Amino acid sequence: MSPMISKKLPRDNAILTAEGFLHFDEETSEYRIGSREKLDQPELPGNYLRLSTEDCMEYGEGKIRTGVVLGQVRTSSVGKAQINIETRETELNIALLLDFFMSDAAFEIMTNEIDSFPDLDAVDLSDPVYMKNLSEIVGVDRAEILQAELGLYGNYQSD
Repeated sequence: MSPMISKKLPRDNAILTAEGFLHFDEETSEYRIGSREKLDQPELPGNYLRLSTEDCMEYGEGKIRTGVVLGQVRTSSVGKAQINIETRETELNIALLLDFFMSDAAFEIMTNEIDSFPDLDAVDLSDPVYMKNLSEIVGVDRAEILQAELGLYGNYQSD
């Protein structure tokens, strides 16, 4: 997740990095890395890292590298990650985007399969985590337009 944690294996890669300014917050005993705008307004999209010297917890958000290579399936992900540096436990809350060819017939079969799970929870489109991920993917302006469409029409309008 961070350049602050040493690699265990040569193939280990950071899943999330941040660039910009390094700031130490004396009140919270945290190091923070991000663009000046992101440090001033954490709700903005962009990569951000925070390391707490009190509890050895590291938090990051933005574009996350999963390290998954699936050939013709392109992947990207955004969200947040938290790592306990002492135990090396990592918790991820991400939106995973998959881009691949799928026929209409296969898409319909998949849709019917998903719909067949009665206890499957719906995605809360008003959840702040969902909104932050949406902003990370399409940008703040487009995310606001999409949320307005959802409020007005009950769904996203296609372009």
